[in-house]
Amino acid sequence: MRRMKIRLRSGRPECTLLRAASEFRDGTSGPDAGGIAAACGGRGVCGRCAVFLRDDPRIPGRGEEEAALLRRTPLLPGVSPPAGFSLRAACRCTIPEGIDAIEICIPSAAARAGSSVPDPGISDGRMLFGDGGGEIFIAADIGTTSLCVCAAEREPRGEDAGKVRIISERVIGDPTSSFGGDVISKISACGACPGNRERMTSALREALLEASLDAAGGRRISGAVAAGNPVMTCLLAGTDPSPIGRYPFSLPDVFGRTVDAGLPFPVFAAPLVAPYTGSDILLGASYIATRPENAGYRTVMVADLGTNCEFALFDRRSAGGKSGGPLFSSAAAGPAFEASGISCGMPAGPGAVCGVSAAGGGFELETLGGAPPAGLCGSGLSDAVAALLENGMLASDGTLRVSGGADGVELAPGVSLTRRDIRLYQLAKGAVASAFTLCLREAGITPDGLDALFLAGAFGSALRPHSAAAAGLFPGFPEDRIFSAGNTSAAGAALYAADGSFREFAASAASCPRVVDPSLSPGFETVFMASLAFPDNNRQI
Repeated sequence: MRRMKIRLRSGRPECTLLRAASEFRDGTSGPDAGGIAAACGGRGVCGRCAVFLRDDPRIPGRGEEEAALLRRTPLLPGVSPPAGFSLRAACRCTIPEGIDAIEICIPSAAARAGSSVPDPGISDGRMLFGDGGGEIFIAADIGTTSLCVCAAEREPRGEDAGKVRIISERVIGDPTSSFGGDVISKISACGACPGNRERMTSALREALLEASLDAAGGRRISGAVAAGNPVMTCLLAGTDPSPIGRYPFSLPDVFGRTVDAGLPFPVFAAPLVAPYTGSDILLGASYIATRPENAGYRTVMVADLGTNCEFALFDRRSAGGKSGGPLFSSAAAGPAFEASGISCGMPAGPGAVCGVSAAGGGFELETLGGAPPAGLCGSGLSDAVAALLENGMLASDGTLRVSGGADGVELAPGVSLTRRDIRLYQLAKGAVASAFTLCLREAGITPDGLDALFLAGAFGSALRPHSAAAAGLFPGFPEDRIFSAGNTSAAGAALYAADGSFREFAASAASCPRVVDPSLSPGFETVFMASLAFPDNNRQI
């Protein structure tokens, strides 16, 4: 829990808490220094700006709209307001003029129960830093919407000698989210206000340090490998990411080397493939490709699904297909997979509908923590679309088949899926499906020629293969060859720190890749329009 006092600009008119905190006292406007998350830009959709605000009789209480938003944004169990503070939605809480200071507490995410990071496995012991003799090292996955920090160690002796173990994991929300929920917004923020880049860098470094020390549990940290989004990696290194956002989309010289991150241990920024194909997919896909249990697959694709979806295709065939190294691609899916912008969307927390099944023309719902349904998280949204298709309530073109001209379908009291929600999901699905199709086309194979598809990342790992197939995310590909893989980026970062052979494999994959930009591929428009369609089960209600 982070507590801070924000001094507000004099002469400020009545405005929301989010707006008040985003204006520095000297009158310069920009994203707030307090770090209040506002991925949706304050539209009251994402629910991530919930903070504890010190009670003040001059500040109006919660209205109906704010209360409804907070009901969809429950905090983790055990997180309660300090004495004298109340939970408020910063984008809906009104701060009257004349108040010159407010005090807030920002809840920090607790450690997740269990681990979403798969077992890295046996390493050859050629450590990137230190000797690995009982020291802790950090594997960090720096994503656009979350930061996953793992403390790992390599067993020095015994029957598990050389085995890399993840001993603890910490997952927190994006510490730079107040500057935008996607990389383009963050790049724009760098040029919109002097000092924004430094503020994002400071927030990211502070979060990484705090999570690393917490995960290490007091043991010495020998170093960290940071894999992730290229823009976020630039911010960690204190480098301007703007060249990534403008043609010809060049990469700053910070990847594949130790960067000065101002932390008490060395931080190595993992190599990457291209400006929009980060080290997270490179290390994650390399991890999948080098697992002994996957050796029997000739063709393997890894899809890391989220706001920005990344793909990697390894082809081990000795003949056939197109020659060359692994193939990489990316697609901007937008925030729908994170349930941001969805009318009843909410982060994954107690009460979030994470599973929906078609049942007798209706729906069976599963919620996180078994709490009453409060909203839809990303996996729940995907399941809901699949259930609508199975019930015959959704046509292949995305039209809802509901009586009376209703705007949506109620899944549970207070939780509905609207026509606009389906359209947003359909656009994200079209981006993924077209990238998948064009990747296979470039590789010279058909869906039948792909042996296995691994879904990685927070959303990808939570997505049911059945829902992915039912919605046509991967056209023509059967669900029995789709596998959830967990956070392969963090697992790959752990191996990168402890295994010289793995580093060589990843370096080789990055040195001669084929990068497919779907939007520049011949026939992209035709493929994209076709990819918007859902599979048609020809069922009518």
